[in-house]
Amino acid sequence: MDALNSGFSHYTINADGWHQKQVTIQAEDYTTTNSALILPVEKTVKVKSGSSPSCPRIPVNYKPMITSATILNQRQRSHQAYHEQLKDVADHKDYTVDQIYNTPENEL
Repeated sequence: MDALNSGFSHYTINADGWHQKQVTIQAEDYTTTNSALILPVEKTVKVKSGSSPSCPRIPVNYKPMITSATILNQRQRSHQAYHEQLKDVADHKDYTVDQIYNTPENEL
């Protein structure tokens, strides 16, 4: 059984690594967006013009501030995907164990 566990451990390690990368990317997005808004830089900025002169002008590289609700939704989606990956690994492992113990001896 140890050989089977070690055979499937790399799937779990890959899922853990993927999840950690997603959380890190979300944290970096949050800090870069908020720091860019807090520290304004005075220079000429390209803007998107509106359909009329009264429309507000929006900078071309503008990223709206990330709200805490958006952050919670992103984290919830990444946790859900992570748990689905772990469930898929567990299901595949259970299927493999089932195939090992339910295979007739003449097929081995």
